[in-house]
Amino acid sequence: MKSPKIVALIVGLLGIVSFAWALSIGSFHIALNDWLHLSSDQWLVISQIRLPRVLCAFVVGASLATAGCAFQSILHNPLADPYILGISAGAGLGAVSTALLGLALGLAIPLSVGAWIGACLTIALVFGIVNQKRKFSALHFILAGIMINALCSALTLLCLYQLEAQIRPVMMWLMGDVSQAGYPQLAVASTMTILGFFILKKSATALNIVALNDQVAQSVGIRVQRLRIVVFFAASLLTASAVSCAGVIGFMGLVIPHIFRLLLNDDFKLLLPFSWVGGGVFLVFADALSRQLSGLSELPIGVITSCIGAPLFLMLLLRKSTK
Repeated sequence: MKSPKIVALIVGLLGIVSFAWALSIGSFHIALNDWLHLSSDQWLVISQIRLPRVLCAFVVGASLATAGCAFQSILHNPLADPYILGISAGAGLGAVSTALLGLALGLAIPLSVGAWIGACLTIALVFGIVNQKRKFSALHFILAGIMINALCSALTLLCLYQLEAQIRPVMMWLMGDVSQAGYPQLAVASTMTILGFFILKKSATALNIVALNDQVAQSVGIRVQRLRIVVFFAASLLTASAVSCAGVIGFMGLVIPHIFRLLLNDDFKLLLPFSWVGGGVFLVFADALSRQLSGLSELPIGVITSCIGAPLFLMLLLRKSTK
């Protein structure tokens, strides 16, 4: 296990480099020496286009990683994340349904509106299915999420079949896209991620005890079922906020918490803040890399996160298993 201070220093340095790179890269390149005396055009590009995009990428990455960390802790399952639980797929279905409805009505309805509604309905549906059982079961939770994920994915493909003129922006959305992010989306996402973070942070001690087993938690006065409901909805709203802002981005909620669990330990008081900051920094870096690789075109950020994250996670996992 590495020292938390060392890990924090590494994450902080990577964050500074990623933010500077993301603000400089693009069709209108800003060199390092230009930062000391920015022209009016350069300042306009940074303040109105790149800054909201970079901040949105950070907030989305932080939200998804935090949500994944919370799901894994409360369900005692390392595979639990917003994507597997079907919440991301529900948000994606809401987005394409909105595009289809807007096309039929001749209206320009923001995809984020449909994504938010779809994610919230999926939250209620998964929780409603699992709540039919009197005794909580993490396995039932995961299975219900996988079922909802498959159903929403199938319905999404059906909606895409009906879309022609809007197929490209919707496909970009489904693969993750922060290129359309602005200050209004950033304001909503930031409010939700801060609210969700503090709700989960307040539950950190209780989650560490619940991780032992439910009987121990109940013996010290923790209301386990109530805690699960609070954590589940806080993490789900973080996911809904992230998807409504940047589309469906897989991997983040699964791998980022695992990376810090391998580097640090299973203490939720450490995992939560490190996942929040680390997820945000990683998505900022991935967005900058996607623009560097694609030039004038837009490469879906979800492709970058998967291509970088999967080998990195495998490397850390193999290194951990050999110790």
